[in-house]
Amino acid sequence: MSEAYDKNIDMKYRKAADIINKAGQFHYPITDTLIDILKYNIKEENLDFIMAFENNISQTMEQLKTSSNLQEQDILQKVDVLAKKGVIFNQPSRTGLMIYRLLPISRQFEYTFMKKLDKTEENNYLAELFHRFNEELRNLVQSNYEDFKSSVNTLQPIDRTVPILENRETGKELNIIINKELEQYNQYVVKLFHNPKNWGKPREEKISVWHAYEGSCGDTMQFFLKINNDIIEKANFITDGCGATVAAGSQTTLLIEGKSLDFAEKLSPEDIENALGGLPKDHKHCSELAARTLKRSIEKFKHKKGWL
Repeated sequence: MSEAYDKNIDMKYRKAADIINKAGQFHYPITDTLIDILKYNIKEENLDFIMAFENNISQTMEQLKTSSNLQEQDILQKVDVLAKKGVIFNQPSRTGLMIYRLLPISRQFEYTFMKKLDKTEENNYLAELFHRFNEELRNLVQSNYEDFKSSVNTLQPIDRTVPILENRETGKELNIIINKELEQYNQYVVKLFHNPKNWGKPREEKISVWHAYEGSCGDTMQFFLKINNDIIEKANFITDGCGATVAAGSQTTLLIEGKSLDFAEKLSPEDIENALGGLPKDHKHCSELAARTLKRSIEKFKHKKGWL
């Protein structure tokens, strides 16, 4: 292969790394080691598919067909391969809504090494790459400790559930029974998460401010606001959360469009939930995620303008 070809592929991997960085709270430095990790987990023929997530890190099948220009069968084949590497999440939410979500770079480590592994040459090679990358991160953090310290203090804790699927004494598979009746969504919420209003990232010239926030449940929401003379002219959102989170984000945009920043900043989780007609008890955190993301988006805009 020519040197020009290799350089072009390297540039595509660096762009892919930049896109994947959008999926997490922490933007990892794009080093040669990180690129080697991505080259191991994402084959060259799947690079263009990663580019389809440039504007939206979470998409439905219909959205992916448009952004990737691929047929459903081709998308499912690529998703299956990438999901096994921790690059894409391809499981339905509790409501049955299938959303294909790009995962943060750290998940590629978790999907490989948080399970029983055979000692193979390939696994050893990947382990060495991650060890080297962690050393690079350690040196970066140590040399910029105060900056990282202030950034980490603003991050929300991330939940991780590592299920125990077998009895360690007997070796038998556990039978997991959920002894609980789930409350049902009302029809408005169901309609909104199946057909969310104002979903998607608009063009850059239509964004005055955007902000991503990860809640304690692990779901992330992003708001994109177009603001003119203290009025929110247009609001868009994306999220990698469940159906209730999609509905809460969508309803929030409907509530704040045409309203002042002061009105939007005072919007409470209860206001959002009431507008939705209520949420089940185990999904009330979804309106809280939307309200907090909105508040931080507005704070970011005010800092940008020097108002705070």
